[in-house]
Amino acid sequence: MIAIAITSWFLYAVALTLKAYTNRIQFMAKIEMPLAFSRSSRFQVKLRFFRLAVTYGSLIGIWLAHGIPTQVVAFLFYLVFSVFTFVHGSRRSVKKWARVDFDRLKSEAHESGGDFEEDVAWFRANKRGEEIVGENIRANGDF
Repeated sequence: MIAIAITSWFLYAVALTLKAYTNRIQFMAKIEMPLAFSRSSRFQVKLRFFRLAVTYGSLIGIWLAHGIPTQVVAFLFYLVFSVFTFVHGSRRSVKKWARVDFDRLKSEAHESGGDFEEDVAWFRANKRGEEIVGENIRANGDF
């Protein structure tokens, strides 16, 4: 029983790490993704099945070793962790693309000699960043 508990908690930690990783790469553009995703179209599917097997296998092991209440708490923590990493990855990606678009708008205004209003530019850049992240999510699918 101790071996099941140790193995299941180790796999639970691996599942959390994989979820954080997939929530980070989900927002990337195709050119930014690691090479494994560009070499094989089936890699994403394999990663998803592996992540699901590790996650639910670890939860079954936690259930066997500690019972239903501990397993439910672990599952609820996994859900909260998933939402947190999704929101964090999304915001980070929007900020990155907004910064790129803001710099582009600033340089265009500087080159044309026109007035540059930072508040308006930040608003436009954030909207454009949200659009780019939305396009990336649709292109990458759900991990």
